[in-house]
Amino acid sequence: MRQTIAVRADAALRTAIAERAAAQGKTVSAFVREVLQRAVEELPVKARAGHLRGALDLPGTSSDPWRSHLRDRNWRS
Repeated sequence: MRQTIAVRADAALRTAIAERAAAQGKTVSAFVREVLQRAVEELPVKARAGHLRGALDLPGTSSDPWRSHLRDRNWRS
């Protein structure tokens, strides 16, 4: 059974939602349903952020003395 949920939103939020929905070619209701569904899904970190794997290209070494200080005192290493 489908039920209606009423949500109060100010004019700026309503406009932003309507614009985002229109940009995706969806109704406001369909857009809000999708956003709420994603918000309550319990996904592991790998599923939520897996696409970011390997996205950072950090240098292996640094001449920054603060970085060396932190690395020397890191309890995890």
